[in-house]
Amino acid sequence: MDLVVGSNFNNKATKISKKAHGNTLNDAPAELYKLVDRKTGKIKKIGETTHGERRHGRNRQRRYPEKYLDEQGLRYKPIKIGTKKICMIDRINL
Repeated sequence: MDLVVGSNFNNKATKISKKAHGNTLNDAPAELYKLVDRKTGKIKKIGETTHGERRHGRNRQRRYPEKYLDEQGLRYKPIKIGTKKICMIDRINL
């Protein structure tokens, strides 16, 4: 059951869910990745996701649609597979 803890700017009741949000340091399987510019090879972003190639298969990550990557001229490249906690800590330390 969710707990009501106040109201937002629309005066609607807000809730606290018992489920953890996506940035929680936990042991869920995750993947550290980088987005690389296809022309220059420069790293444009480093991040972590639970919807990477580990979960969906090689070249089938679900974090970024292929259309978006093509339009932006980017390539998705996994760096490391681990837990959400390990990937988040490693991302900070890169």
